[in-house]
Amino acid sequence: MLVLLLLGLVLAAPPRPRLALPAGAETASLARAFLRSCPAVQITTNRRAADYLLAFDPRAWSLHRWKHDRWELARAGGDLVAAGASVTLGRAVKAVCAAIAADRGSAAGGAEHHS
Repeated sequence: MLVLLLLGLVLAAPPRPRLALPAGAETASLARAFLRSCPAVQITTNRRAADYLLAFDPRAWSLHRWKHDRWELARAGGDLVAAGASVTLGRAVKAVCAAIAADRGSAAGGAEHHS
């Protein structure tokens, strides 16, 4: 009985959102950072199966001459969810993870989320 109850909970749990990372030199670093810091998101190499797509520009110059990791997060259909810049890769990953969680929460509540 307990096994059936646990199986029911696992089957009833919503699937983790799937995020496709951009191809390029930073892909391995991004994947490692997401696996470590954002376990609620499933990383996929299949862009067609992804719920979200990430565009990432590592260490782009800003107006203040600090180097920042710039990123944009879009839903699979192309709607922009959030965009930002972070001084470290870890902060960028945490911001993207938070944007996905906020978007998923607003979608569950029936409202749109714009950052």
